[in-house]
Amino acid sequence: MKDFHSILREERTRQGFTQVQMAEKLKIARQTYLDIESGKKSPKLSMITAIAEILDKEVHFFISERPRLKSYSTLELLAELEKRDLSKIPRSVNDLFN
Repeated sequence: MKDFHSILREERTRQGFTQVQMAEKLKIARQTYLDIESGKKSPKLSMITAIAEILDKEVHFFISERPRLKSYSTLELLAELEKRDLSKIPRSVNDLFN
């Protein structure tokens, strides 16, 4: 079973991004990104979702095999998913046409 950092490194290199480019896109220090990709630092759920967006993957691509997913509370996971899903739903009929 692969860890988050291994999956991240493989997908980043597969898509041709450098570590520096990823750090810049995430608006974090290069060393912080290196620590995440090397497994020295566990990213917050918000960071995982940002990484998923940059690499055009679903969050579960990175965490479905991650055994430490239990470190995130159910409420934290639900809140993040709700925030992301609700932002894609039009609030009214007018929003559909704007």
